[in-house]
Amino acid sequence: MSFLGLRLPHETARLLSEIEVPGKREDLGSYHITLLFLGDDVSIPVLSKALEATYAVSGRQKPFTVRTSTVTCFPGGADGCP
Repeated sequence: MSFLGLRLPHETARLLSEIEVPGKREDLGSYHITLLFLGDDVSIPVLSKALEATYAVSGRQKPFTVRTSTVTCFPGGADGCP
């Protein structure tokens, strides 16, 4: 499985961990925002291009606030239930 994501700041991960949701809890250091899910068997050249584009865009992005009123998960699969 390949994906590109941004790690959440510790305080943000801590606050999110206080939300009651069913299932197994992950370590706070694993909390992230998935930007692009690439799937399995991704070639190094494709991964490199995706990484370059992600770095270019995220490097220019200013911090922003996110609010939510609902917490759900994707259907379970080979990689669990995110």
